[in-house]
Amino acid sequence: MGGLPLVGMLIPDGGNQFFSRLAQLVQRELSLASMGLVLFDSDSSAANERDYIQWIRQQWERASISALVYIPSGDNLDNFEDVFSLNLPIVVIDREIPEGFASRPLDQVLADNSFGMKLVVQHLIAIDVSEVAYVAGPLSTEVGRVRNQAFERYWPELGNGRLSASFAGDFTFESGREAGQAILHLAKLPQAVVAANDLMAIAVMQVLLSVGVRIPEDIVVIGYDDIHLANWVYPQLTTVRQDLEEMARQASACVMRRLSGDSEKGGFRAPIEPELIPRRSSFR
Repeated sequence: MGGLPLVGMLIPDGGNQFFSRLAQLVQRELSLASMGLVLFDSDSSAANERDYIQWIRQQWERASISALVYIPSGDNLDNFEDVFSLNLPIVVIDREIPEGFASRPLDQVLADNSFGMKLVVQHLIAIDVSEVAYVAGPLSTEVGRVRNQAFERYWPELGNGRLSASFAGDFTFESGREAGQAILHLAKLPQAVVAANDLMAIAVMQVLLSVGVRIPEDIVVIGYDDIHLANWVYPQLTTVRQDLEEMARQASACVMRRLSGDSEKGGFRAPIEPELIPRRSSFR
């Protein structure tokens, strides 16, 4: 990088387009400020994440890394304690800070996942859906819990419909395939499937389409995140978009404010409002 100031970025899953695209956009924003990015992918492993945190600590002590953009892999409190004790500028993206760490001088850039699920429920109501199967996000992540709780709250509250079934997922394509197979074994096919992220929704669609189930004629499918694949598959996937470009801009701005000393001591919070993107998979 030719001596550019370097920022570390620790992500949970580079195989998920949401995180890889976000990292790409953060790198682009930092490059505009003549800064470089060093990317670390924990591969959803708390142990890998811990190792990278220790390496980042060493680079910080050697003045090789100036700041950290951090997306935790899960709820590992030991890792939170380690990373938040580094005493370097930290921006947390896409995750709410756990209780007990909120008083730290950390910046946060995150979308309102609860409101995003409310948008999904409102869309289901608008297209006259009354029976839904839900593929949940992992309970080990704050994002998974918030999306699950929001759907479980808003569907009966606003939709007054029936939850045909709920399946455990972990945000991976494989868990979506398992949910899709289980949906095929239900006594009655629900009118819609909502998945807590796009990878699981696309996997469900693949399973259903492979046995001749028509989407959206026989069943509606909705995801969350609006990764590139959501618009590349057929039928194109209805989903909730988080503005990744704005998230990257805000995260990079937080880093630069921290490094310039022009930042709030108690931490900055940048909310990003999600948007429902209706596509072919929910046209009825």
